Amino acid sequence: MKLLHLLVISSVFFGLAFKSTADSPAAQVSIVADPSAGTPVRHGLERLEAALKTKGVRYEEVSAPERAQGQTLIFAGLPAMSSGVTARVKALGITVPSAPESLVIHMTKWKEKPALLLTGSDDRGLMYSLLEVADRIGWSASVSNPLSEVRNTIESPSVTDRGVTIYTMQQARFEERLHDANYWPKYFDMLASDRFNSFRVFFGYDTDGYMCPAYPYFVDTPGFPDVKVVGLSKEQQQSNASDLHRLIRMAHDRGIRVTLGFWCHNAQTSTSARAASQGQPGKVVGMKPADFIPYTQAALATMLREFHDADGVLYLMNPESGLSLQDAKSFWGALSTSMKEAAPNMQYEVRAKGVSDDIPQHALDMGLKIWMNTKYWAEQVGLPFPPSHIQELNQFERRHGYSDMLKSPRDYDLHYTLWTSGTTRILLWGDPDYVKRLTGTLSMGGAQGGFDVAEPLATKMQGHPQDMKPFDLLTSQYRYYDYEFERYWHFFQVFGRLTYNPATPTEEWNHEFEMHYGKDAAPYVEKDFTAPVKSFHTSQPTACRRIVFPRFQDGQRCRERKTWAIMRRRSRVT
Repeated sequence: MKLLHLLVISSVFFGLAFKSTADSPAAQVSIVADPSAGTPVRHGLERLEAALKTKGVRYEEVSAPERAQGQTLIFAGLPAMSSGVTARVKALGITVPSAPESLVIHMTKWKEKPALLLTGSDDRGLMYSLLEVADRIGWSASVSNPLSEVRNTIESPSVTDRGVTIYTMQQARFEERLHDANYWPKYFDMLASDRFNSFRVFFGYDTDGYMCPAYPYFVDTPGFPDVKVVGLSKEQQQSNASDLHRLIRMAHDRGIRVTLGFWCHNAQTSTSARAASQGQPGKVVGMKPADFIPYTQAALATMLREFHDADGVLYLMNPESGLSLQDAKSFWGALSTSMKEAAPNMQYEVRAKGVSDDIPQHALDMGLKIWMNTKYWAEQVGLPFPPSHIQELNQFERRHGYSDMLKSPRDYDLHYTLWTSGTTRILLWGDPDYVKRLTGTLSMGGAQGGFDVAEPLATKMQGHPQDMKPFDLLTSQYRYYDYEFERYWHFFQVFGRLTYNPATPTEEWNHEFEMHYGKDAAPYVEKDFTAPVKSFHTSQPTACRRIVFPRFQDGQRCRERKTWAIMRRRSRVT
């Protein structure tokens, strides 16, 4: 009984040691925050409080500075929502940038007490300021001065849409992540801290029929009862839908928009799914050739209504998707009708490859919001500027780069996708100089659609059986992380932070290397991490060599070996 009492007393004591109430004088730091703040701001506040708790700093959260008992105050709020923040901004003569996602961090005083002002142009900008301070609290060496490493700053994003893309390339790997409730908080915490604001799930790319098409894995479409996934129970379908909703919700809680991408539309004609056989578990059956367009139109409308919480939808429209060139216009016309009826305000994208001008124009004429999506280079991390010449096999067609799409005037915007095939899909890499140069080109021609980068390991398990258990990159005795994406923290950091602000100080990642590897080793490890990428400059394409993924084959890129050799000579990079 005495032991039980001791445990209770200890738990109460340590709880109060970290977070006190407004009536307690124990707090070192008082956080003055609007209790009605949006979910991204709440996420930022939670991370700030966690950083203080980890440091052993007593804190409290109050709604007004007059109630604050702490030795140091942190004002966190938007000028339009908080009178306290408005007064501080006015007194300091600070102009909060009007650009979305801008942030302000400023050290000041309030009634002779040290005070920190955190604000922004919107919820996401305020969240970024909170996350930045939370990170720097971890840098401080003294519990008595947890804000010692915080610096005054005013920042606005250089690139408006900064995204990460994953692919549903292999069923076991994708569903392992989709259904893991612990995976997404860690993943999205990292993306938010690195200031990514967009996340893309691309269904049906190079999957041998899995997610081709994606709709019946999540919803049943009225009027087409025969279209279904072999072996997928109603409970499993509902679990898929529920966990995709959870993914979207968790992303939104951290200020991250979610786009659903549809690559493969018809498993019976798609070049990436031609091997799929009728009746094979996990594959779609029951779609009659005459029902292809009517089904897709109805299924998209059902999907849009079910996942009305998504922020965008992207479509591939060339023969790789199972769509013939002669059907493209009627297919897109049917889809545009569903988009207009089911989700008229959503952001839609069309992959530019093989698409003529009249396809996006048809949607624009209907009042839909359209971006043209194009590969920055091809399927590789190429040089940090768009190619000045399309590879010779495709020089008279839209395939990658800006092509002929930066015409003026235009009613659509351009969004770039940077692939990570080659060594960057596996090895640890992240070059700040590369990303700075990349950032400067993303607004070329007035483009404001931003970019997304495929996550490292995006193609992991490509070409393996859909039910094969994903293998580990490192054996158990060498694993130092819970999830493999954590190995690539620097890749995410530089692509997120430097596309937000190319002038981000190098101490942001220098300190992170010291935290991971120690102060003495950090400079050497960092030098290896940031070595110039050799993504495809080899005697033959990396994708054609069976080095890490022994079953991986990519016939299309292997057939283009001659083109790679031409690009290698032109780039003069070895």
